[in-house]
Amino acid sequence: MNRLKERAVILPIIAFILLTPPILLLFNSSNLIFGIPILYIYAFSIWIILTIIGFFLTKALQKAEQKLQKEQAKEKAFDKNNLKWQLR
Repeated sequence: MNRLKERAVILPIIAFILLTPPILLLFNSSNLIFGIPILYIYAFSIWIILTIIGFFLTKALQKAEQKLQKEQAKEKAFDKNNLKWQLR
C-alpha cells in the first residue's frame, strides 16, 4: 500500500516535469506526422498515458484499501469472539 501511495505522489511530479516548457521545446519543430505537429502529438500522448496510469493506480489503491478494511474487520470480529470466550 505504501508503494502505491508513493507512486500516486510521484505521478503528478512526473507529469509536471514532462509538460514543462523546456521539455516541450524539445518537440517544438516544424516536422509533421500525418499533418500534426510533433509537439501536439507529444503533449497529448503524455496526457493520455498519464491519465491511463492514474486510472490503474486509483483502482489499485481502492483494492488495497478495501483489502485493508476487510482485514481490520476480521481482526475486530476475532477480538470480539475472543472476548466472549474469555468471559465465559
